[in-house]
Amino acid sequence: MKPGYYVPPSILLAISFWFMTAGEPGRAAAVDTKAISVNLIPDKPTIMLGEPTYFSFVISNNSARDFWLMEGPGYVNDINDAGRPDDFTVKVVGEGGWQAPQVRKSTWMEGASGPVKLPAKGDYTIRLFLAYWATPSKPGEYTFTAQRVLNLTAAESSFKATTDLSVEATAHFRVIRSNKQDIGKLIDELGKQMQLPENGFKARAQVREAVQMLSMLQDERVIPYFLIFLRPDDYEHMSGAILALSRFNNDQALLGLEQAMQIADDDAEGFGHIVRMEAAQALERSPHPKAIPFLLSHWNDADDNVRLEVVHALAKAKPADAIPKLKQMAQDKSQMVAGEASLVLRQLSEKMASQ
Repeated sequence: MKPGYYVPPSILLAISFWFMTAGEPGRAAAVDTKAISVNLIPDKPTIMLGEPTYFSFVISNNSARDFWLMEGPGYVNDINDAGRPDDFTVKVVGEGGWQAPQVRKSTWMEGASGPVKLPAKGDYTIRLFLAYWATPSKPGEYTFTAQRVLNLTAAESSFKATTDLSVEATAHFRVIRSNKQDIGKLIDELGKQMQLPENGFKARAQVREAVQMLSMLQDERVIPYFLIFLRPDDYEHMSGAILALSRFNNDQALLGLEQAMQIADDDAEGFGHIVRMEAAQALERSPHPKAIPFLLSHWNDADDNVRLEVVHALAKAKPADAIPKLKQMAQDKSQMVAGEASLVLRQLSEKMASQ
């Protein structure tokens, strides 16, 4: 699930917005585009260097009638940027002309499709995570500009009778130097937020955002909080914890990944097999020197996808070490695993012969 849509208490700082070209009104001429405005609100106008933060992109309907915003699958679904709303174009600019590189749009998208109500005299908020687009590397003043096309309709059922309105909003924020003590306080605050009761959509969104922010901090003090999240009753929590733990060369983080490999199929809300696959992938990425050996010990795991990850790990090993095991796995009962093992075996054998 993706970051929730709610407006937290925050300070509106130096916000500017303006409208750009609207599409042909067609049958949706009843949408009064002049009644639509957007604001971009930082959760914190000042953050520490390395501190993750969110912005709220608030779409306001200033008219006396309801409109609907047509939303489609717009979230990136890959290991590094899962959750980034790619229907936004974002520009982050710092002092001295520094500008964050533009992210490449993804073709692997997910998310719900359909109309979202934009109530009369009301708002609809989309949460934007700064780290999806930029990580400021030094203190200073920055601007965050977000642009997207709103696909609006005056009738919930009129999926094709829409008006396109391109909108843009800019927020200013400041980055200051950080220190270990203040980062520690931030970690504890986010860790406590992670453990709040998830009663309702808003509460769950707050927990999800805390998890997202904590996972961006490359500080081993976050590890105990993610170990708490390795609960076999919640797939989303386990998945987030596995991803975070895979970034650390730490014995406790490795132990957490090893524990995730033991999850039963009916755990994690019935997604236990997916948890094990994600844990295997995490072990392959982990910088811990014992992660790959542990993964390779699962070459005969009952799960086809886990064995496939073992093959992928062997592909990166020294040919002399990997070839004996690949010969065994080329006889795997799974055609998928056997085929991949045979391919890797052939590639590594050719590599050895050319040396």
